[in-house]
Amino acid sequence: MQWTNQPCNTCISSHYLEWSLAPNPVGKRAYRIALNSGYNADKSVEYLCYGTSIYAVLVPLDNPGKPVIFMGHKNPVTCVAIAPNGQLVASGDDKGTVIVWNLDAKQEIVNTFSVCDGAVNDIRWGPKSDMFVAGGSGRRVYATVFRTRSLNAVGKIDKITTNVLSVDFAPAGDLVATADESNDINFYPKFEHGARTKNHKRYPNIIRFSPDGSVLASASSDSTVILTDAKTYEVKQTFGGPECKDGHSGSIYSLAWSPCGKKFATAAADSTVKVWNAEDGSVLKTWTVNSSSNEMQNQLCAVTWTPSGRIVTLSVGSVLDVFEEGNDNAVKRIISPSTDSVVSAITVSRTTGNVYSVDLAGRVSEIESKSGATSWLPFTVTNPTGVAVSCDGKTLYISASETIYAANLESKSMSPLVTLDKTVLKIVASSSKPGLIAVAFNNESVGLVNEGKLAGTAQANAADLAFNADDSELAVALVGLRCVRVFTVSADGALTFKHDSADDNNSPLSFVTYFKDWIIANQGNQLNIYTPAKWPAIANPGWTFHESPITSGALNPAGTLLLTVAKDRQIIIWRELDKLRPRNKIVQRCSPGGLTRVAWINDAMFITVDDSQFVACWSVL
Repeated sequence: MQWTNQPCNTCISSHYLEWSLAPNPVGKRAYRIALNSGYNADKSVEYLCYGTSIYAVLVPLDNPGKPVIFMGHKNPVTCVAIAPNGQLVASGDDKGTVIVWNLDAKQEIVNTFSVCDGAVNDIRWGPKSDMFVAGGSGRRVYATVFRTRSLNAVGKIDKITTNVLSVDFAPAGDLVATADESNDINFYPKFEHGARTKNHKRYPNIIRFSPDGSVLASASSDSTVILTDAKTYEVKQTFGGPECKDGHSGSIYSLAWSPCGKKFATAAADSTVKVWNAEDGSVLKTWTVNSSSNEMQNQLCAVTWTPSGRIVTLSVGSVLDVFEEGNDNAVKRIISPSTDSVVSAITVSRTTGNVYSVDLAGRVSEIESKSGATSWLPFTVTNPTGVAVSCDGKTLYISASETIYAANLESKSMSPLVTLDKTVLKIVASSSKPGLIAVAFNNESVGLVNEGKLAGTAQANAADLAFNADDSELAVALVGLRCVRVFTVSADGALTFKHDSADDNNSPLSFVTYFKDWIIANQGNQLNIYTPAKWPAIANPGWTFHESPITSGALNPAGTLLLTVAKDRQIIIWRELDKLRPRNKIVQRCSPGGLTRVAWINDAMFITVDDSQFVACWSVL
């Protein structure tokens, strides 16, 4: 993976990073979402291009776990496009700014442009990669053509009075077109206004010139596609609409030409993507997207036809499906653990190394740890709060509201394990007993669930919980008192208060773990170690290396390395803890956003989640 941290942040050396999963673009009902594709300069990598949060993302279609992330926008990125030469990338945001980047090892900013007053809805490159046209929302300026290496506008894209929905550059390089919310399509030969057409009854959501530049295709919410002659501006053909039995039954939001120019693909609100013969208007292929049981989530809002000939769609549910004309079904589905939502909790199976996460929408993801390949498990929950894997790797526990569910990871089936009388906030599985789970509740109490029954409860407002090696103790990082509370655990699961640590600096705790018979926890950005000999005081001097409060920490399975992460975007690997003078390795600025979660996959690999919902797998060298 490659990161760029413009203008002055440093890059993480890529040999630490095994793979990373960028959030998919967020689909939106009744809107076109910008989705583009293109090759790099030597045509060795074919990318999908889109915006997510404040980042421009290029995802290799054949290796989604190695995205290129451009960080420089201050506002959400709305569209991204690779130049024909594969050397430049342009990205626009919702405040009218377009940044042009070099697509190389340094990924430097070439120029920054102000295009319009509001969101940039579309960017298209000229054939020589020396100019681009961008358009969007505004009050005075709605679209502009710029030269890549200067800040000067080319010509005058005027006579537009409403928001621009789409733009395109003709292959000859001397003609651009715009489509706007007045249902107008404007043509600008030599970058001056030449003609206006109004042939659609509803919004022309997207316009694209054919590869030979002879016609402009426009796809509309009136369910039609119109081909307009690029020289005479006369309508040549109209496809779809109420009289077309094979056409779309809903609004068409996106269109893309095949590389050969003899066909084009459309994506619509009826959850179908169709391939049309551009000569006679016949429908050559129809695929129906069924990635979700919720029909609205299957509605389509984007399509791109890649240079290699693959068709990629985006659904309202933010799922990317890859189609090939010779197949009746999608050949690949690209999802991310945070697709259209936020990662609520994440855990790792110590037996398989697979990573499991649940997002706020209640979808449960299974991530193959070697490659990052992600799939959804065939069940969902409502209001999820936690996830944990039993120590034998057979059962995935998911907490949601007052219920803890048990999912059989072999049969991929789920059923309620226990329903309690209070909301579950967090769950932690025992490392030695498959049916034992520690639970944090919303009424400032903790409990143990043993073999599907609530075995015992105790008073503690928990930020985190941890069992010791033989499950005879439970340590709790307290929210209110800001110290560590320890309980003994009886054979039947009863909890008995043992003692509290000292409250040393009145900073919040976020994690707790056992190291042999010691306890490690944080207070703010300080790491504390508690030993039996020094209890309740900290045994170490209080190590402070993070620049912001620690958000998560974890000890590796062998008990030799501790990881801590924070919103400062740093990973600290702590070694030789038993000497109370640890050697630590700081991985600087290692993610797009502040880090929120960390978990070990094995003794050599770990996974992180940041607040921009990027999930990454790292190796320890």
